[in-house]
Amino acid sequence: MSLLITTAFILLAILCGISPVEAWPKKSAIRPPQVVTLSVAQSSEGVYRVEGAFEVEAPLEAVWEALADYDQIGKFVSTIRESRVTDRTPIALTLVQEAEIQVLMFSQKVSLVLEVREDFKKSIVFQDTLLKDFSKYEGSWRMEETGGKVHVRYGLHAKPRFEIPGFLGRLLFEGSASDLLKEVRIEILRRGLEAALPRK
Repeated sequence: MSLLITTAFILLAILCGISPVEAWPKKSAIRPPQVVTLSVAQSSEGVYRVEGAFEVEAPLEAVWEALADYDQIGKFVSTIRESRVTDRTPIALTLVQEAEIQVLMFSQKVSLVLEVREDFKKSIVFQDTLLKDFSKYEGSWRMEETGGKVHVRYGLHAKPRFEIPGFLGRLLFEGSASDLLKEVRIEILRRGLEAALPRK
């Protein structure tokens, strides 16, 4: 806030009979709106439960194309080192992924072989069948178009086999999920804008 605006604010508060200290906007009051919502909890069995969501002003087609672009996901999701579809049937597809997740000084490479089931433009449900780095790893993406926006929900239940202290585990899943949601949202917006440009 500039000196001129600050001075004007104080004078206005005095003229209105309000203490400038009381009238001064609190930090939380001027905080920008959250881009994504996210919660992470750990069960007594050691399973991390992640729930996240965001809204995006983009066509449903752009949302679906970004989420289902399995072979190219590493180009816009920073944790993914490799992602490729190795098999596809009318019922499901097999997706092999290599990722690296980290928090503070802790870093862990993980390997996944996901069985993925799609409900076109509605949901993507996945489950790890390799069970190398996780004894449980299953989740979903769900999308719903309402009022010109698409509401996207993400869920994951994961129980790692690698050792990590409890407080670091929560930070690890919070950080990686937050980055994932933000990066996917940006990619959806990019595709939506690209689709809106006039074709040459």
